[in-house]
Amino acid sequence: MAMKTAKSILFAFLFVLAGLSPLFAQQSMEARIDKIRLTAEKTPYFSSSSHSSQNFWLAVNVDFSTKAANEWINEMDVRFVLLMELENGRFVYMDKTIPYVDVQNGRQHHVVAYVKPAFFERYMRSSRPDAGKISVHVEISAGGRRLAADDKYANPKIPKNWFGNLNKLRDMSGELRAKSTTPFAPLDYDYYEEEKPDTKKGN
Repeated sequence: MAMKTAKSILFAFLFVLAGLSPLFAQQSMEARIDKIRLTAEKTPYFSSSSHSSQNFWLAVNVDFSTKAANEWINEMDVRFVLLMELENGRFVYMDKTIPYVDVQNGRQHHVVAYVKPAFFERYMRSSRPDAGKISVHVEISAGGRRLAADDKYANPKIPKNWFGNLNKLRDMSGELRAKSTTPFAPLDYDYYEEEKPDTKKGN
């Protein structure tokens, strides 16, 4: 009887320990944003394309590194928040969180989000992105816990923590795209982290 009780206690302890292991792994996980870069990139031209393109997309590139207990991180979220100054002097924002899967620990990682050319032509009266009118806030999280955050300001007049007070600005988040939904999707596949497939779309 005593042996059965001891086995039951041991089994219960191991069960609880197994449940806590992922939590401990998440708590020991760290991330650091190394660089945020804004670049203007032309729509890619493929051999099967009939016409070359002169349109420029905004690419928001983020380089970050991780330190975790496990070699692989199942899923990480990167939140991109953009503040845009339009041609009329007003501001709008874009806010999008993109999940990534199978992130290998211990090396530098690269992710990117895009804004389509038509946005700049229509709302900024420009044929290409103007980095001097774009501020960026980036957050990296895993398991519901924020691990890192950094900002890139267009100019010193932009108030600190602007990303926490967006309710009075026009939301144009639909203009901000994950790489997989742009013409850049097949390019540099091994360089960028893999986006989590959208199962709702059957991907």
